[in-house]
Amino acid sequence: MTAAERREQITAGIVARTGITEAMIEQLVHAFYAKVRKDPMIGPVFGSRISSWEPHLAQMCAFWSSVALMTGRYHGTPMVKHMPLPIDAAHFDRWLELFEATAAELCPPDAAAHFIDRARRIASSLENGRRERTGRDAWGWREIQAKRSRSSAMRNRAKAIARAIDGAWFHQDQADPFSGSSLVPMLIIGLALTFAGMIVAVVLS
Repeated sequence: MTAAERREQITAGIVARTGITEAMIEQLVHAFYAKVRKDPMIGPVFGSRISSWEPHLAQMCAFWSSVALMTGRYHGTPMVKHMPLPIDAAHFDRWLELFEATAAELCPPDAAAHFIDRARRIASSLENGRRERTGRDAWGWREIQAKRSRSSAMRNRAKAIARAIDGAWFHQDQADPFSGSSLVPMLIIGLALTFAGMIVAVVLS
């Protein structure tokens, strides 16, 4: 079986299971974007970047054909196109809310459930992708990671000092704390405690 034949088999199985057709996809896409264009939150995001809607709608029909029916009609790069947009989690939520409402209004239950499942995956993928590529740098993620690494190293050193202090106190337990042989361990303990306090202050700052 060739790859094309395998794809056709997969598409036929989805159609049989959900009842989704290319005509249904076209109806859903057009109705959904009619709502998007009127929406006060996400409408301006699309309106400021799309001057001709017919080509965009045709491309979205191909996209949803690929997503819902696995036809392979779409060959674009959604992540790249969404990266520069001024959007956040609230915009993704609103996009998903409008899409789910449209699918529930126009499609049979099995088809609507299939569309909605794919839409949720798309929203999650795009949102996570934007967070990975822009959010970390925007919020100084590299510096946060570096600080965490430094803090972890300091905590490990503090634990080592604490273990040494425990050992010193254990061995001093049977000695006279004011004898000559005990003064050196006590001095070491005092210095260690001071250093440990400095480390804790840095970690917590």
